[in-house]
Amino acid sequence: MTLPTPTTPVCPWQPPSATTPGVVDVVRVQRGPFMVVFTTSLSPLAVGMTPTAWYDFLAAVHRGEYDSFEK
Repeated sequence: MTLPTPTTPVCPWQPPSATTPGVVDVVRVQRGPFMVVFTTSLSPLAVGMTPTAWYDFLAAVHRGEYDSFEK
């Protein structure tokens, strides 16, 4: 039995459903079997993290811990 590699995507890149008008760079997310990977539309580089780390990050955003990064 062969397990899929951590970078094998299980869904296509997902951009946000709405963006600020005039913005040319958006964050895109892709879920793999063992990692959540994100990149931007202007960058060929991607960063991966475990699903647990991704969900912890999302929870922190929802709690307002990154509000100081707003424009």
